[in-house]
Amino acid sequence: MDEPAGLVTIVAKEGKVDQLIELLGRMAAIAAKDDGSELYSVHRSRRDPNTVFVYELYRDKEALKLHQANEELRGLGAGLRDLTESIDVVLGNLVTGDRPTRG
Repeated sequence: MDEPAGLVTIVAKEGKVDQLIELLGRMAAIAAKDDGSELYSVHRSRRDPNTVFVYELYRDKEALKLHQANEELRGLGAGLRDLTESIDVVLGNLVTGDRPTRG
């Protein structure tokens, strides 16, 4: 298995989490259309309602590069700055477990 994966943890500024989730939802809809994007899901922490995380999975390195070069996502991503306290990105590869498939 050589599918690139990402886990992005985002802490929203106070009072901005709903706007952040809305923006991430728009980004997820765009990312889902990228060729090779297997999963792009947005989650909210149960412990800290201001913390959101995104799990991403791509078919291969080329699909990840395509996603990273998506200009529409870059444009929307610029809006994250005003809504977030911090963003932490961890990149890895799927090594075991269920592999989602788009329907």
